[in-house]
Amino acid sequence: MRVLVIGGARFVGKQLAHRLVLRGDRVTLLNRGSQDDGLGAAVERVVADRGTDAFDHALAGRTFDAVVDFAAFHAADAERASRVLSGRVGHYLFVGTGQVYLVRQGCPTPSREEDYDGPLMAPPEDARDHAEWAYGVGKRGAEDVLAEAFERTGFPATRMRIPVLHGPGDPHRRIERLVARALDGGPLLVPRPDALVRHVHGPSLARWMVERLGDTRWIGEAVNVAPESACTVRDMVSLIADGCGSRAARLEVEPELLASVGWRAEDVCPFGGRWSSVLDPSRAVRSLGFAHPTVDAWLPGVLDAVLAHHDPVPPADVVRHRASELALARRLGA
Repeated sequence: MRVLVIGGARFVGKQLAHRLVLRGDRVTLLNRGSQDDGLGAAVERVVADRGTDAFDHALAGRTFDAVVDFAAFHAADAERASRVLSGRVGHYLFVGTGQVYLVRQGCPTPSREEDYDGPLMAPPEDARDHAEWAYGVGKRGAEDVLAEAFERTGFPATRMRIPVLHGPGDPHRRIERLVARALDGGPLLVPRPDALVRHVHGPSLARWMVERLGDTRWIGEAVNVAPESACTVRDMVSLIADGCGSRAARLEVEPELLASVGWRAEDVCPFGGRWSSVLDPSRAVRSLGFAHPTVDAWLPGVLDAVLAHHDPVPPADVVRHRASELALARRLGA
């Protein structure tokens, strides 16, 4: 296949590009060229800002069997892509987010594809919440353009919605944040312990995306891609701590207590926060044969990678909060 990957220089995009090359596909990467994709001469590279006419010029007259777009964040991104690639791509796979549900007023959880429609919440005043809201609203804008393009012209787009991702090379370092906290031996604070976690293993997702490129069954569709099985935040923290051999105690705390000292749940634990979506993947399982490994199957390999390539500089939130977290734990008698 001739495959264009928009983005593709880090994390899941990078893993997908490697798998495509290994399969024997002819791969073109289009991005700003600011990161090393590690693929050397195995791929063609096009350096362009997708938000400018450079994108149009770079792809003028070119055809692809499939396009995987990791970098469409706004309606304008999707409009440009669908216009420039119209009639010249067999399958366009848009990598979206479960956050499109979180910005909808009263959206049920777990969220199904049919829960997408509805009024949106007002822009939050808090800067961090506003940034998360804007991300979800921007992705919805891109989705809406693609859905309309399919209805109007048959543009062959699939809108794939995914929740939080984990795996080697995760730029958010979520699992590493918990491991870094466990390294000092002190308690791990666990807010919202009963909140559900249905997170995705990045390498498993990349492998499945390669297998489903060009599959006509999901063209024109929106599809949630997430594990069928869920665990709680409590279980996720324990699996990570136990999996790396930590004896650190786990201290469950009320979000209200954290709020009283100016923190959110996600300030002390990277799981189960307000902007962590929980998706129902029944459509992908039923229609596309999607099967995601259980967390206890994929987590050990991720922990091995985190420990083997441990960064001596902890993630910023660990540096900023850890001493105060330990002081709070002592106040609570831990």
